[in-house]
Amino acid sequence: MEFHRVGLQDKEWITDFLNHAFTLNADYSYYGNYIWRDVYHAEVARMQDLLVYRAHVEDRCMISFPLGQGDAAGVLRQLYAKAKERGEDFIVCSADKAQIDMLREAGLGDFAVRDMRGAADYIYEAERLISLSGKKLHAKKNHVNAFEKSHSWEIQPIDLTNVAVAAMLNERWDEDRTEDAPERTSEIRQESVVLGNVFREWEACGLNGILLYADGEPEAFAVGSMINDRVLEVHFEKANGMLRGAYQMINREFVKYMKELHPELTYVNREDDMGYENLRKAKLSYDPCTIVEKYTLLFDQRG
Repeated sequence: MEFHRVGLQDKEWITDFLNHAFTLNADYSYYGNYIWRDVYHAEVARMQDLLVYRAHVEDRCMISFPLGQGDAAGVLRQLYAKAKERGEDFIVCSADKAQIDMLREAGLGDFAVRDMRGAADYIYEAERLISLSGKKLHAKKNHVNAFEKSHSWEIQPIDLTNVAVAAMLNERWDEDRTEDAPERTSEIRQESVVLGNVFREWEACGLNGILLYADGEPEAFAVGSMINDRVLEVHFEKANGMLRGAYQMINREFVKYMKELHPELTYVNREDDMGYENLRKAKLSYDPCTIVEKYTLLFDQRG
């Protein structure tokens, strides 16, 4: 029942767990929790063969819905009792509709449900992101074709020889993005700090990434990891927005690169839109095959 801070020592067992307890939900990703551990004080525990995360957001403690084949309702009942003993609110996140129904059938129905639309994950078929086939992705393919015709280009896997280049691009684009979206300055800078930390511990961390060069200049990069054997999560993707096709190229090439490393790769999780309309439109424009809906449960509250 003991939680501990998510660390490198958890990579092997969590990854193995997720390969058996298949999920498309990025909230259970080892790397997603590891790289944001300092921001959200991310902790993890294995309870009765269930994977459970705990995070602290704006002074509120949140528990992920237990993932796995164990007694999720029983584990939540125990955690709820401990929270009441400490006089703390009990909040469960990452639940789906079937899990909500299961809790109510188990007698744990004294909670309010909040639809977290801004936290829903966008899922895509890996092969379609590579081929860009079909009418709905025709415009994306046109951008890629224009890029390939206009530039000599190459892809380089990020490693110790070029990770400093990716770090430099991150810092440069952080400044440009805060000017373009001043309302998101705090969020953008927080993301930039997290990504800077990732680059500094690149070898130990074990993430995957690529750099896109056009006419000899670095113009885009992507960083991601496998949630399980079949699902890629794209954590970060940045490109020169003034260069036509740069975003579409890095999107396609990163999935292609990861497919070569992981032949079983079937789905790509490009994470959520954080409630931003422009980001939502961009993610929908790639025609997701499904969207992972998430609900937050506020215990001892109704309505």
